[in-house]
Amino acid sequence: MKRKIFVLSLLLISVVSSIGQETKKGKGKKAKKENKEKNAVSVESKRAAFSPGGSGGITNMLSNFNLSSTYSEGANGRIELVHSGKDYFTWSGFVDQKIGKNSKEATPIDLNGVSPGTTVGFGIQRCFWNPNLFSDADAIAIVKVKRDYAEKKNKQLKNKKHDSCCCEKIEYIDTLTLTIQELFSDGDDDDKKAILQALSKVSKRNPWYISLTGSFTKTSFSYATDSVALAEIKQSFITPTINASLTKTFGNPFKLTGYLSFKYTYSQSYSAADDVNFTMPFGTTGNFFGKTLSFGKPEKSTTNNVAVEYRQNFYGAKDKNIFAIAPSVTLAIDRKLLNFQVPFYFIQGRDDKGKLLNNLQSGVRLGYVTTTEGSWTSFKDGFTAQLVISEPLSALMP
Repeated sequence: MKRKIFVLSLLLISVVSSIGQETKKGKGKKAKKENKEKNAVSVESKRAAFSPGGSGGITNMLSNFNLSSTYSEGANGRIELVHSGKDYFTWSGFVDQKIGKNSKEATPIDLNGVSPGTTVGFGIQRCFWNPNLFSDADAIAIVKVKRDYAEKKNKQLKNKKHDSCCCEKIEYIDTLTLTIQELFSDGDDDDKKAILQALSKVSKRNPWYISLTGSFTKTSFSYATDSVALAEIKQSFITPTINASLTKTFGNPFKLTGYLSFKYTYSQSYSAADDVNFTMPFGTTGNFFGKTLSFGKPEKSTTNNVAVEYRQNFYGAKDKNIFAIAPSVTLAIDRKLLNFQVPFYFIQGRDDKGKLLNNLQSGVRLGYVTTTEGSWTSFKDGFTAQLVISEPLSALMP
């Protein structure tokens, strides 16, 4: 009797263990599927928030080359490399080079290291997002859209095989493995409209982003401290900049209407002393020569900036992102300055195959800087305008 009880106990333990393993395996598959779905949707969300020059609150999804030109002040060239990792982490690195208005080339790195006017930086971004794509009751609508899409496509494939008498094996669409990203990319206008309506009902559908960026800038100065010998001193400085931002998006991942971003920036910099014209006798000839130098060491300054940015995307036919505006206000606390920026993005991007992407990669950026002490700076002195052009690095490769 005891032996029977022992055998039955072992059998029961074995069955329970087997059920537990299957349950764990099932949960693992479900979690893997959910992560795949969420990552695919997250990619589309960040793509719609692309900001040329990396000036937005959300890290760009695509590695890119950016050129911004300011009237009478030269240009800035920037290369940004982006990698999207697991658990909604995005890693980025960039090199930014100031190009003078009379310069014909940019050399961010030479045999002596980083060139003056170059900024090298790295960033990390974390997306906090837990949409109820599977557990919420409203997510049933998403499953229904997927099922209807799969049935329609499989019927078309079956008819095509029947009409062509093709002997090749046809891979039918499986509702369980079909992602929202694939449906939105390959579906027709009715399919896209249906999935957008389904997503609009999902709770917790808008993610938060936290970003942290650190960079170092090299600057070089020539100056004199002796008014008699006028010996020229050349000195370089490396100064840090730290950026942190918190961003909330609006709309849904496939039709991101905009975001609100709060930013803080800490930076150090050096500025040259005022130029002084010196007139010196040339030996005993009775002639004189002139020399212009910055007299005195460069002055170090520390800046703490706080900013708020709001972006609004505008969509046209077939829900294509055709125009975006991203006004921002920055307060430079230490320097007592107020900076207004109004970028307009209206040139749609393309991938390496020439296909139009649902992001805007180029436009113009208008700005106005004024002091917060006394009367405001005149519009003529404070106004700035930039032409901003970006291109995915993949599109530049042969």
